Amino acid sequence: MAPRRLLVSIVIPVYNGERFVAEAVDSALGQSWVPLEVVVVDDGSTDSTLRVLERYASTIRLVSQSNSGQAAARNSGVVEARGQVIVHLDADDLLPPTSVAVRMAALVNPGLDAVFGHVEQFFDPGMNETARRRISLPTQPLPGISGGGLLVTRAFFDQVGWLNTSLATGADMDWMMRAHEAGMRQHVLPDVVLRRRIHGANMGLPNARARSGRLRILKAALDRRRAADEPPHE
Repeated sequence: MAPRRLLVSIVIPVYNGERFVAEAVDSALGQSWVPLEVVVVDDGSTDSTLRVLERYASTIRLVSQSNSGQAAARNSGVVEARGQVIVHLDADDLLPPTSVAVRMAALVNPGLDAVFGHVEQFFDPGMNETARRRISLPTQPLPGISGGGLLVTRAFFDQVGWLNTSLATGADMDWMMRAHEAGMRQHVLPDVVLRRRIHGANMGLPNARARSGRLRILKAALDRRRAADEPPHE
């Protein structure tokens, strides 16, 4: 008898994503891996995102909440997820059809907590030429060791804990740093497992708020390391 396949939950947080979310959901539902569920968390959208998602009522698990930020939406999706494996997908990105299957094939190696792959970036067809000329995209897929390209066991996600909702930016970065501190055993595949859409709004220049958020994350990581290195008090 063949071993039972693990249920994979693809979690998609979305806020005002009416332009792209249908393509993201379609790419999730189009995965070759079974069994699979798609959990979409609408984070208080004020555009027609919910109307778009209503078309998928019979094929996704839809969660609606007041606007609380992407980290809170990801957490809500994980709460609702029933799978033993979690995949994160942003609402403006796409999963190639074998994205989950190739990573699950690697995850059977004993001891792995997470599997990543390569990320291919592409311009959204609606992006004008002037905006495109300001951005230099890599010509080849690059390793994508980030929250957006994460496939992780639920057990290890729970070990690391929730994304930090107090961070206005960089919650994925913070979670990844905590995961590495927890000893995440990972593998990076040569396969393209994520297609990242570039549409201008997600390519803004770093601002003071973003820089401050990254510094806060780095300081927190340093504080945790110092605390771990301190000898126990007598």
